[in-house]
Amino acid sequence: NDLTEIYDTTLVALKNNFGYFVLDSLNALLMHNTGKEPQVVETIQKLVINLRQTKLKGIILAADIPAQQSFIKQVELFMDEVLDFSKEPF
Repeated sequence: NDLTEIYDTTLVALKNNFGYFVLDSLNALLMHNTGKEPQVVETIQKLVINLRQTKLKGIILAADIPAQQSFIKQVELFMDEVLDFSKEPF
């Protein structure tokens, strides 16, 4: 399935030790896997665990979409830090 392929590809990238990993965006990942929210959450959790094990820094971006707030809140639990730029002055 698509999530397995994405996860496997990210593992290969992590093994190359780039120093950081950027995922843009959680919203698109969920939209392309409609009806698979629990699987997407599990995939993100495994990805974060691998980032920690390899000591790489990760940036995972998501837009604040009202229909996906429950999903975002679940995924935020795995993060070391969450920055909310909607509350930051520019």
